Amino acid sequence: MPNEKRLRALCEAVIADSTHGESLEQWASSVGASTRTIVRLFRQELGVSFSQWRQQAILARAIPLLS
Repeated sequence: MPNEKRLRALCEAVIADSTHGESLEQWASSVGASTRTIVRLFRQELGVSFSQWRQQAILARAIPLLS
């Protein structure tokens, strides 16, 4: 999980409701940041884009359910 508070809040919200289909713009707005800021923070802190991270988070949550 990232250290930056807005990015952490966004990641926690996505993990809590990974089936929600909000766009990056909507997620960014919900945590009080611009889309550009969130894109930059994802690259800096996690080394991946938002869509890559969200896909990984959804898969990580699905794997235990499949077992």
